[in-house]
Amino acid sequence: MVRISTLFLTGAAAFTPLASAAFCTQDREWCGSHLLDIGDYSQRVIGALTAYGLPTTIPYQNNTLFSCVNSNGGIAVLTYCGDGDTCYVSNRWGDGCPS
Repeated sequence: MVRISTLFLTGAAAFTPLASAAFCTQDREWCGSHLLDIGDYSQRVIGALTAYGLPTTIPYQNNTLFSCVNSNGGIAVLTYCGDGDTCYVSNRWGDGCPS
C-alpha cells in the first residue's frame, strides 16, 4: 500500500512542472483573454497595459493583443482591438483582432 501511494505522489509530482510552465511563446500574438486562460498572467497583463498607457479594466485585459518578448513569459502590448471588437483566439494560427 505504501508503494502505491509513493508511486502516485511521484507520478503526480512529475506532471506539476508541465501545468505551471504555461508560458506564451515568442513570435506569436496573444489575446489577453488567452493569456489569462493559460496561466498566471494577470499581473503581467495589467503591468503591460499600464506601461503602454491603457486602462486596466476587464475589457482592456481581455481584448488587447500582446506579444511575448522573452522566453520567461514577458509580454508587451501590440494593440487594443477596439471598443465592441473581441480579440479572437486561434490555437493554430495565433490570436488577433478582427480586421
